[in-house]
Amino acid sequence: VDQNIFTNSKVQKIVFPKSMENIKYRAFYQHPTLQSVVFNGYTNIDDYAFSGCYSLESVTYAVGDEYGRYQIGSHAFEKCSNLKTVLLAEGLATLQTYTFSESGLIEIIIPGANIGEKAFSGCQSLQRVNIEEGTSYIGVSAFEECRSLENIVLPKSVEEIRKSAFAYNTKLKSINIPESVTSIDVGAFWMCSSLSSVYCKRVTPPILLDSNVFYGSA
Repeated sequence: VDQNIFTNSKVQKIVFPKSMENIKYRAFYQHPTLQSVVFNGYTNIDDYAFSGCYSLESVTYAVGDEYGRYQIGSHAFEKCSNLKTVLLAEGLATLQTYTFSESGLIEIIIPGANIGEKAFSGCQSLQRVNIEEGTSYIGVSAFEECRSLENIVLPKSVEEIRKSAFAYNTKLKSINIPESVTSIDVGAFWMCSSLSSVYCKRVTPPILLDSNVFYGSA
């Protein structure tokens, strides 16, 4: 699907076949009426492909029990303010920078992908995050300013929590740090004003790369 091919259409729902390989750069950029997108295969999504689609409510990878590999580019769903439901398939290596930044997500299950810089930053409605096994790092400011975030499940595979990863998550009350985590970077939980409990399962605590990792927490 090429750039801006649906610019003047009033399409509301699109179901892509299994054979669809790639949604190109800005293909649906700021499309005003698109509400639902379903991928029946491991379709790659380029940068800004659906960015600014303010009517978009759901994105689904409906691939069944098959296994494949796919990519979602930078800013792909950024500022999709009504996007509430995203069902991702396994086989995603990395969520790139700003992928879902400032979207309307309420909860998300991340299927073992590494999480890039600001991937979910500014998702003001995001309440629950479940990161599955396979994720090795949570990028810089990945969940910064997710001010409704109350529950985060980190997998045993995660090794790095990078700078400002969960900064300004003002409703977050507790966090379990898996024993796999070796380093927590500057301001990772900066100004998490409700954070009162941190459980670390590692016998040797992870390296705190700065004294302000938990600055402003309860």
